[in-house]
Amino acid sequence: MENGLLKGGASMLIHEKNQLSKAGSRTEKGAKSNLLAATFENVLRAFEDGDLAFPELQFTLKRLLSDGASPEELLKILRRRELIEPLPEYAQEEIEGVLDAEIRANAARSGNAPPAIANFDQTSAEQRVVSTVERTPSPESESDETAMSRLIQALAVDWDPEPGANRGASSAAAALDVENKAMRVALGQREEDLVALRSEHARVLGLLETRVRSVAQLEIELRELAAELESARSALQLQQNKTREIDAALARRIAAEEAARERSAEVATRNEEALRSAEIYRMELNALQESGATRDAALLQARRLLEERSAALDQTRHSLTERDAALDQARRSLTERDAQIASLQQERAQTAPMLESRAQSTAKLQADLQAAHARGAALEADLAAARAALSGEQSAARQIESALAEKSALSDKASSLQRSLDERSAELAAYKQEQSKITAALAARAKSLESELKGARQRIETLNSEAKKSRDSASSRVVVEPPQPAPSPQQAKPVVEVAEFAPTLGKRRWTSATSLRVMGACAVVAALVIGAWMFAHRVPAAKVPEVAAAPAPQPGSVIRDCPMCPALTVLPTGRFKQGSAESSSTSFVKPLHWVVIEHPIAMSTNAVTVDEFRAFIAATGRDMKGCDTYDGQWKHQPANSWQSPGFDQSGSHPVVCASWNDARAYAQWLSSKTGQRYRLPSSSEWEYAARAGGNKAQPWNPNGSDACLNANVADLSAARRYPGWVAFACNDGYVYTAPVGSFKASSFGLNDMLGNVFQWTEDCWNANYIGAPIDGSARTDGNCAERELRGGSWFSSPDFVRADYRNHFPADYRTSSVGIRLVRDIAP
Repeated sequence: MENGLLKGGASMLIHEKNQLSKAGSRTEKGAKSNLLAATFENVLRAFEDGDLAFPELQFTLKRLLSDGASPEELLKILRRRELIEPLPEYAQEEIEGVLDAEIRANAARSGNAPPAIANFDQTSAEQRVVSTVERTPSPESESDETAMSRLIQALAVDWDPEPGANRGASSAAAALDVENKAMRVALGQREEDLVALRSEHARVLGLLETRVRSVAQLEIELRELAAELESARSALQLQQNKTREIDAALARRIAAEEAARERSAEVATRNEEALRSAEIYRMELNALQESGATRDAALLQARRLLEERSAALDQTRHSLTERDAALDQARRSLTERDAQIASLQQERAQTAPMLESRAQSTAKLQADLQAAHARGAALEADLAAARAALSGEQSAARQIESALAEKSALSDKASSLQRSLDERSAELAAYKQEQSKITAALAARAKSLESELKGARQRIETLNSEAKKSRDSASSRVVVEPPQPAPSPQQAKPVVEVAEFAPTLGKRRWTSATSLRVMGACAVVAALVIGAWMFAHRVPAAKVPEVAAAPAPQPGSVIRDCPMCPALTVLPTGRFKQGSAESSSTSFVKPLHWVVIEHPIAMSTNAVTVDEFRAFIAATGRDMKGCDTYDGQWKHQPANSWQSPGFDQSGSHPVVCASWNDARAYAQWLSSKTGQRYRLPSSSEWEYAARAGGNKAQPWNPNGSDACLNANVADLSAARRYPGWVAFACNDGYVYTAPVGSFKASSFGLNDMLGNVFQWTEDCWNANYIGAPIDGSARTDGNCAERELRGGSWFSSPDFVRADYRNHFPADYRTSSVGIRLVRDIAP
């Protein structure tokens, strides 16, 4: 009975423990199920938003099912989501298939499970322990288990006071202890699994968030790339539109040029006489301008002479001032000597013994006084000469002022002649217009007179035929006159006339009416004949003597305006692409753009030589001291100049050590000397001439092996002279400048466009071609204190001897690597 009670109490305690364990397991399982369900809902939402791919959704679903998620609950969640926002059909079918398969698998597993055992024994307890261990208990269940173990131990003591009395109760208590320990081990393992699951869940959520952020970032980048692509497309479309507009503008311009050429040909044909007369006046104006230029040169020389004389006069005045000071000093010394003489005379009266010595000192003082008087006289003479020189300079200044006034009068006369030339041109145009009108009127009048003359001739022929018929009829008639009384003397003549010209009544009609018509017609004919004779023999208007116009020079021809002027080669007109589109090029030569050279020009065949420049210095006396020269490094040498640039040069070498200001002054001097317009080339004109109708920036092989046949550049001989130079792999035979024309000319017939010396252009410096002119003119905006250089020099390495290379220096900078090349405008 005791054993039965013990078994009954133990069974009751084990049942209560199982109930508590089941309650804790259900609580933990409910929390886990809720967590897994919430995870499934989040995964579905991420898939619907596009943040999660379908394979990842499948993997997450299988992971949730393996972690113990209820497939029935997940299916319910899927069905609820289907009512709100259904998944794609393929995803819906796939997920439902997975959940249905899991539900059938669970049903099959539950159908194979053994039935529950009602009675308690050790085996069933162990099975319940194992089934309970599979679930994670809560902390409350753990405390209940502790209390239950204590209760079991107490019951064991109460029901079995003797340890060996009942082996069955002891074995049951031992089984409970084993179960309790197994439950504790299982609970610890489940806690570790739960922590691992939570960390895995956190990691998955982190991955999901990272994937969401990466997808969002990718979408942002895609949107930015789309915006950039759209902007690039817009820019490309804009550039294409600009290109089409430029092509259309060029086509219109070419058509306009052709029409202008046709109109100019017509205008030239119509206005030939006006051009000839204007040429005469232009020649007179050129003569006046030449005389004015001669007068200007004379005035310039006179001004220089006046400046020199003014300097001499200032020096004379300074010397006169010094002499006046010396004269004052001498006068003061004379006054002092006079005072000394007076004191000596007093001392002589007082001291007789010292009279002789004082007499000697007096004689010496008198001699000094005479010398001082002589110096004063010389100073007075110098002062008079200086005054005479000053009066001469003043008279020369008056002569110069009169010459300036004469020049002003000549300028006024030239202006009046120009105005008279304009008036004569206007009168000539009006006279031509009036002459054309008179010619047209005379032609029309001549036609009408010819028609009237023809009609009059026909009428005259008709009247002659009628008169002939009348005369024939009158001569064929026999007239019998009745006897008449003797006529009186007054009646004799009329009777004779009647008998001769009007024998009948019809004849008298001819005499009265027809004769009037004949006389009128004869008068008209006479007037027409006289008018035609006067028209044919009219006195022609005084014609202006014809002057043969000088033919325009053809492209490729060489001209020279004076013996010491530089030779010029006429360039053809055309267009070219200025700059470079190469990726390795700097921004200085971008963007690439079309430039049209529409006006003919002549460019220096060579760079200006030393001999050609010497004539300018001799005529103007320009001071050009100071130049940067190279001897291992660039240094400013105040004593160096175009005559001594730091290396030997002959008269045929290109002049160097000339600044932009010097080059422009040389061009102005040539213009005044020749009457032509010399100037520095624009950057576009220079590059057009350097490319010579081609597209290459360098007219030699890419490796530079034949560069020394075309240009004087930094070569192997220069590298031997200055080790460390980056040089062409060839030898041109020159370290510094070479005589002009020593290398191969371009297809335009120009020498040394690349290498030898840099060449100034008219353009102000700008860092790129944005806003640059496209008509070949110089760029006048930007930094005009610095001017653009082109061409490279004897000092330049391969990267800088190019037709598109640009550099810049201040306008007053002089260096031994920069020279001059000019252009001259040609009248179209």
